[in-house]
Amino acid sequence: FGKFQVARNAPGLFRTPDSVEETPMAVAFHEDGRAVTVEDPAQPGETVSILGTGFGPVEPGGLDGFAAPAAPPLALKDTLEAVAGGEVRPTVWSGAAPGRVGYSLVRMQVDSTMGQAQNLEIKVRINGRESNPVLLPLQ
Repeated sequence: FGKFQVARNAPGLFRTPDSVEETPMAVAFHEDGRAVTVEDPAQPGETVSILGTGFGPVEPGGLDGFAAPAAPPLALKDTLEAVAGGEVRPTVWSGAAPGRVGYSLVRMQVDSTMGQAQNLEIKVRINGRESNPVLLPLQ
């Protein structure tokens, strides 16, 4: 038996299965559902969805063990901060990932001030708890 700590928020961002330790690529999607990849990077002006877990409770509460509904969306109760390239950036929405069980999702808009032709480091922070970093490819 061991000791462990239960926390309301313990955010983690998923990385692609083919990521290597030095290049943890985000599990992220374009607005049309295609995966964001090095070959198909995020574009300035588009809203990308990044998958994670442990973001905390949602409202209205979902049913444990069942896929989150698309309507009504299950929004995060706590405030999530997206940290992109070391700067806090606004988000469009965060909560339970529709159609998935146990996944959280953050939607954020890519803008030209984030840089171009690079892999941007992304983290999320909720109630002072920070996630692991992942990389988001930008055009």
